[in-house]
Amino acid sequence: MVLKPRRVGSSASGLELLGLGDVHTLIISAGVSRHPTVARTDPRRVAGGCRANLNGPFACAHAALPQMVVRRGGSIVTVGSVNGLAALGE
Repeated sequence: MVLKPRRVGSSASGLELLGLGDVHTLIISAGVSRHPTVARTDPRRVAGGCRANLNGPFACAHAALPQMVVRRGGSIVTVGSVNGLAALGE
């Protein structure tokens, strides 16, 4: 899980830190939720979920993209969560 995008970096070297090396296909699947409902969610804790669900995948895609552009090929697939389709919880 990438909660701190700067750990990934914005270049291939950032991906190497994650052990990904030369990336031809990147599959991003983020989906953390510690909040059962909007009513029971503390607004101060929402940022952590956003970092994991939005910023982490963006940082990985951003880091993989330059080498894909140089190679003139590659795929980035993002997988969403069922939480994006319906409200779950109570």
